[in-house]
Amino acid sequence: MFTAPLRFFRPSVEYNLTIRIEALPLDKNSLDSTDLKSAHFDPDPIELGDNTILHSYLDPLYREKSPVPRSPARSPLHKMSTQYDQIGTRHKSLEDSPVGEVDFESTLKALGNVSGLKVLDLACGIGRWSKWLVNNGAKEVVGIDISEGMIKGAKEMQAALSYELAQKLAFGVKDCGLPLTVEEDGFDLVLGAWYLSNASDHKGLVTMFRNILVNLRPGGRFLGIVPNAFVPMFSSYEIYGLRMDMNEQAAEGHWRCTLSYKADNIVFKTNIRLHGLYEKAAKEAGLGEIRWRPYVLPKGDQREEQGFWDEFKLRPHLCLLECYKAA
Repeated sequence: MFTAPLRFFRPSVEYNLTIRIEALPLDKNSLDSTDLKSAHFDPDPIELGDNTILHSYLDPLYREKSPVPRSPARSPLHKMSTQYDQIGTRHKSLEDSPVGEVDFESTLKALGNVSGLKVLDLACGIGRWSKWLVNNGAKEVVGIDISEGMIKGAKEMQAALSYELAQKLAFGVKDCGLPLTVEEDGFDLVLGAWYLSNASDHKGLVTMFRNILVNLRPGGRFLGIVPNAFVPMFSSYEIYGLRMDMNEQAAEGHWRCTLSYKADNIVFKTNIRLHGLYEKAAKEAGLGEIRWRPYVLPKGDQREEQGFWDEFKLRPHLCLLECYKAA
């Protein structure tokens, strides 16, 4: 129900009164900007007076020329947000697993010196890399994720930091699968750890690469982590805390799969692509040539001498890619 002043005309008589309008197919926020004079009112006789109830409907053509906001667009990525909401802060146990250790060491080496950089962390999760970046000299880090549960964990992490570090961080919930410009002046570095693998098709992948492009400053760098396309030769990585089940092959050539982590029984869906599919999408988006970087095992790990990583070396679970925006 919405209450509004209205000038209402009857033959030879003009009334100024306040009416209550019920059953309009719009919410109050929409009605605040609605021109009520463009609505058609029920022709049945009415009793005039303050707080008179009028039942009305809008001209079907009115919505097309109205500023009334519509439901927000959502990318296929939005469907995946629920699984990450359910994982939430349990993601920390995944990070501490053997494959999580490799993720960390590999990304650490690929990142290099981040001192003084302004960084965008896409699909930031609970802020693992955002925290590392400010701890290692980044001047500003913005973390974006589609999952409210993940961002909640990231903000809890931020609250536990010193004021000096916490003020360099900002986190927000956004759909990174839709066209997205975070800040007009751009970033020196965009990080996308397991971001691109959420794209359900080629169009979505190109959109993600375009998000990377528009948020980079000229000469800026993107670093991403994606699943290794050759992992299916070993369906079980359980010794490393991971199991991968191939569900179906999409028409575009990539595979949809389910990843299961022993840590806290974490399960989620993802997509695996050959290198060429990433390279094609990056080029279409306007980015430079992709370079593929090697994985790195944990430093000083005695398990390597004991043969723990032997099978992993044959088929590592991840690949790292980097590319640049033209200067």
